[in-house]
This record gives sequence, structure tokens and C-alpha cells, in this order.
Amino acid sequence: MAKTYKLLIVDDEPRLRQSLASLLKDQGFDISLSDSGRTTRELLKKNAFDVALLDLFLPDVSGQQIMSEILEKTPDTLVIIMTGYATVDSAVNALKNGAYDYLQKPFEPALLTHTVQNALARKTLASENRDIHHKLAASKRDYQYLVENSPDIIYMLDPDGRFTFVNPSIKPLTGLAPDQVIGRHYSALVDEHLADSCQWVFNERRTGSRAKQWNELEMRTFESSGAPRKQVLYAELQSTGIYQQTASPDAPEYMGTHGVIRDITQKKITERKKRKIKAQLQRAEKMEVVGTLASGVAHDLNNLLSSVMGYPELLLMDMAENDPHRDYIEQIKKSGEKAAVIVKDMLTLARRNRPAEDIFSLDTVITDCLTGTEYSKLRENHPQIKYHINLNS
Repeated sequence: MAKTYKLLIVDDEPRLRQSLASLLKDQGFDISLSDSGRTTRELLKKNAFDVALLDLFLPDVSGQQIMSEILEKTPDTLVIIMTGYATVDSAVNALKNGAYDYLQKPFEPALLTHTVQNALARKTLASENRDIHHKLAASKRDYQYLVENSPDIIYMLDPDGRFTFVNPSIKPLTGLAPDQVIGRHYSALVDEHLADSCQWVFNERRTGSRAKQWNELEMRTFESSGAPRKQVLYAELQSTGIYQQTASPDAPEYMGTHGVIRDITQKKITERKKRKIKAQLQRAEKMEVVGTLASGVAHDLNNLLSSVMGYPELLLMDMAENDPHRDYIEQIKKSGEKAAVIVKDMLTLARRNRPAEDIFSLDTVITDCLTGTEYSKLRENHPQIKYHINLNS
């Protein structure tokens, strides 16, 4: 729906007022008429006009005074001066005081219509410019708010890789305030051994889909004094080149890099925990397989050990104490008992029970070893080796 513009006509000549009103009313204006300064002031109290046609010479107040009052109350009103006593000086003074244009009576209707239409076009353009300015200002405030309150680090580098802008999020993530980073090279935030590999990550020159997407890197952290800390910031970074058009469309000027750095330290910690849990699960599954195997083996060995341990016991019952074969039978019995302990441990492993802990005398263990067949066989095979044993018991 087209806007209806409000027009004020101020002139002390009744016929001219009516003629102007008739001419402009057909063009869709909402017209108010005044024949004096007093009437004009009353109309200004109730209305704000888009355009005012004002005679400089009124019966009670000068047109210059009324124009000043109009512009003071509604600065956006465009005032077009009309007078039959036009001089160069009066025209210049009116324009200096804020008049949009100046018409000398008598004037052609086409000139009046053209002047009013030009005034409205200027007013519309000024209104659109104000709207655009307000929208840009609001957009700038919104963008500034988003940048300053973003949890991610947002930065800009010059062509040499030095920071020209960084948002406040760099402080809680790296320990450095923005003013401690501006002017420094990006390599100050990464370990020396990573500086070369980060060159095309931090200082990306490509744009659009050609630029690298979310590269992971390790960044240094600092004390508030600027001294480096051992703690590492795990981050992912995305950046793009900034270019300015030049006279040659195919050769834009490289202005630097714009990028975003996102903290993924917690993500890395979570991934480590997941890997650790997965490894524990895999070990548990392996132990379950080993336990099942050990259970089967242990049951089979138990069946064999019942004979290995039972028959030596029967033989010893019928054997004299000085029987030369008695020691061998006792060794068989002891070996069976040791094997029974191993089988018991295997069953404990299969059932995922905690092995029983006990206190043993090391001397007892060594004595059992020295009286075993393995030791006897070792001495027979290596008679040249001399053994010196000193035990407390």
C-alpha cells in the first residue's frame, strides 16, 4: 500500500492556496491549509508534515521564523519557499536556513509538481538511508556481541601471520589477554615442532570449499604473566583467506586470514576414556576366553592328578623307611601336590576370583627346590659347578 504524504500549504492569498491544494490533492497528498503564522503554529502542534509550501511574507509572522519553527519541531520536513518578492539574497538566506528549494511567484504548475516530487524522492531516499544505517548498526552490534561472547577463539591475521584481532575467549582458553596477543606471530601459540605444520592451518590463504576444514592441533597455554605452562590446549581450527578486490578482478589483494579456534580438550579426554574402557573390555573378553580354556584344562588335570597323588601315597604306606626308592616316591607325591596348587590357581582364574594370598618362607621354597628332581638332574648334568647354600633354617 502506497504511503500518503502530508503536505502543508501556508499562504495568505486564498485563491492561490485553493489552487495549489486542488493541483496537489489529485496526486494523493493529505493537505492542510494555513493563511497565517498563528494558524500554522496550531497545525504544527497536532501534525508532522513531510513537505511544507511556505510564503516568506505572512501578515503576522515572517516566513523565515515559521520555517525555523517547522524545522525545529520536525527536522525531516522539507520546506519549499514561495514568494513574489524574490531576490537573490532572500533565496540564499532561505536555503542557508534550511529550505529545500525556492519558487518565485508566479510559477508554472508543472514546476511546482516537479519540485514537490523531487522533495519527496529526497525524503524517501533519506528515510531509506536511515533505515539501512540503523540496520547496519544493529547488525554490527549483533555481530560484535556474538564475537565477544563466543566460546570459540575468533581471530584475524595480517599477511605476515601476525594477530590483528582476537576476541576475549582467548583469555580463558590460553591464559593470554587479547592485548597480549595482538601484534604477535601465530607461532607463539603453538609448540616449536608444530610451527611449520601449522603454517597452512593458522595462516590459510584459500577460501570457500578449498580451505581446510577443522584441523586439529595442540596449542600452548600461559600464565597471566605470559610465562608458558605445561598444560596443552587441544583445539580444532578452521580458517579462510581474506581478499580485497583490485583493479584486476583476477588478481585480488591478499589481506590476511580469518579463523575460528574451538576447544576440544574435553572431547579428547572423553575419547581417551572411551579407548581405555574399550581396551579394558577387550582384556576382559580375552581373560574370559583364557578362563574358559583354563577351566577345561584344570578339570582334565584334576582327573590325572588323582592318580599321580593317590598311588604314591599307597606305595609309601607299604614301603620301609630305609627303602632306597622312598625318596623318589616322595618326590612324585610333592610334584603332584605342586601341580594341584597350579590347577587350583587355574580354577581361581577361570572363576575370576581373586587368588588367595599367603605368606611363605623363602628358605622353605628353596629347600623344596633343592630336594627336587630338577635340582638333582642339574647337578648330574653339570658336576663341575659348585653350589654354596646358606639358609637360616
